[in-house]
Amino acid sequence: MSEEELMLCALITDARRSDSETPVISPGGYMRGMVEACQLGNLNLAGSLIGLNERRLAEEQGRGQ
Repeated sequence: MSEEELMLCALITDARRSDSETPVISPGGYMRGMVEACQLGNLNLAGSLIGLNERRLAEEQGRGQ
């Protein structure tokens, strides 16, 4: 895993900790899962980032912004 990928994993993990619907309870476990997915070739950082953006947009629309 590159340093850039690792940084994105850390940012995604941090963002998911405050997710209103499914917050990450164990950030260390979540990160380990992402590292394992990368080792298996199943890590989809683009999909994770798109999902975070969609959640943020939905929350903003729900607040009337």
